[in-house]
Amino acid sequence: QSNPDYQSRFTDWLTKEAVQHSTIPYLLDAFCCFLNSEGFEIFRCNLATDTIHPQMTGARHVWYDTVTDPGPINPAVVVDRRQYQLNGAMIDEVFFNSGSQENPQYKASPFYQVELLGELYEPIYEAGKTQKYPLFDDLAVDGCTGYFGIKLNSFAGMLQKMGMSTKCGSGLNPDQISALRWSTSLLTLHLNTVVESTIKNTLSRLYIGKDPGQRITNGMIELGNVVSLEAVIWFSDLRNFTSS
Repeated sequence: QSNPDYQSRFTDWLTKEAVQHSTIPYLLDAFCCFLNSEGFEIFRCNLATDTIHPQMTGARHVWYDTVTDPGPINPAVVVDRRQYQLNGAMIDEVFFNSGSQENPQYKASPFYQVELLGELYEPIYEAGKTQKYPLFDDLAVDGCTGYFGIKLNSFAGMLQKMGMSTKCGSGLNPDQISALRWSTSLLTLHLNTVVESTIKNTLSRLYIGKDPGQRITNGMIELGNVVSLEAVIWFSDLRNFTSS
């Protein structure tokens, strides 16, 4: 069981700080910073979520405790990719198409096993030793000692999972794993709200338009609601362009 003092501190963080974050990158950064303040020494945290979009089927956000090169991804499965730098940390944000789930790079990762098993903990051995997953070779070079992954609960039925790599001297002990399992179960309460809001805003922008979509998601949905806009209509022509 998680330490009651830790549970109290996490609940306090979740209800006072986490709820202030309305986007995945900022929420993930705040979560990882909290864990590291508690001694988990998280170096890398990977959050994957399904999404609803005409071109994308999923999003992946990878948090690093320092600005680094996130490495290549098969371009055939990537729709969009960008990086955020937040308080010395970095988040690599990637949106995938429907082919990502069959990508060999994904199927060789511990994340794929998390999807199949629901939860996974594996040690990461010293650099140069045989690792269970190719990803661990890179993490070992960075000084990581253990990997914990878990499938998250989603009230919308969409697949969500998280994988964390630690630099703790001997990896994660059973109490730390129990604390992470408990923490992520509560984190999903707010994460699901953020994901749902993101999808709602994205779909309204795509199918209705940026400005009217934003107005609708903000609650402007009553019959008779109108907006007055100042506009200028400019007619112009190139000299002699239409002359016979």
